Amino acid sequence: IVKLDRMKNDIKKQSKELVKKCPWLFNTLKGIRIVFFYFQRVNLLKTLYYNFYFFSFKQAFKLPLAVGWNVRFRGTGSIILSASEIHPFMLSFGVLKIDDIESNSDKTYISNWGNLEFQGYAKIHPGAKLWIFEDANITFKGNNTIGARSIVASEEFIEIGFNSGCSWDCEIFDTDFHFLIDVSSGEIYPKKKKVFIGDKVFIGNHVNIGKGTKIPNGSVISSWSKVFGSFTRKGENLLIAGNPAKVVDTGLTMTHAYEEALEAECEQKMKNKQRK
Repeated sequence: IVKLDRMKNDIKKQSKELVKKCPWLFNTLKGIRIVFFYFQRVNLLKTLYYNFYFFSFKQAFKLPLAVGWNVRFRGTGSIILSASEIHPFMLSFGVLKIDDIESNSDKTYISNWGNLEFQGYAKIHPGAKLWIFEDANITFKGNNTIGARSIVASEEFIEIGFNSGCSWDCEIFDTDFHFLIDVSSGEIYPKKKKVFIGDKVFIGNHVNIGKGTKIPNGSVISSWSKVFGSFTRKGENLLIAGNPAKVVDTGLTMTHAYEEALEAECEQKMKNKQRK
């Protein structure tokens, strides 16, 4: 029995090492896992239809898009998948969720009259809304997450960097939707300006990001913050918080659950600190 257990463990280790060394196999298994574990959340008819509706046959044949039951598409805009490699279910709309906090019963809306571009993996959680106006563009650069009930709306251009995402109930707008007029001079202020969110940016829940915002790489935005303007002159790895938001600390970034080695290291450091 001991020998059998050892053999099983050795096989598991070797399998994991093999998968890690082969990115294509890893990404394919990742897509299959989504379907296997979340089968009841995926609407297979919608998934088949929208893959072949939005993408070329060569891309659609690989089924890169998983569509949930309560996902609604509106508009005549295009969805562009410009990833260097296409893998099954690398995009999920209204499928993946945080259990006990988010619900697949929430309707997810993709209202697209412009261009919606994905350069890699992306998860749009249930209840989120992407709203792209005519001639506008939203670009996700890969490994992105939009939390439940969050809204991303663009009248011009929004770019969300690699490995960046937001928690639930966030708003990212590049527009005020209405013009602001100076009553004394009659001057009309622009209502829209491009938004750039850098790589590996973590946006906490209930954050509002307004037009013209630029967030540098590695930054963290605290929950309930109201963020406007450019923060790029402050460098990277910023902690941004408040209403209106400002830089409250530097040299910080957010770790992620899938960075197991880093998470374990942080946990150990915290334990050592508590002992002292």
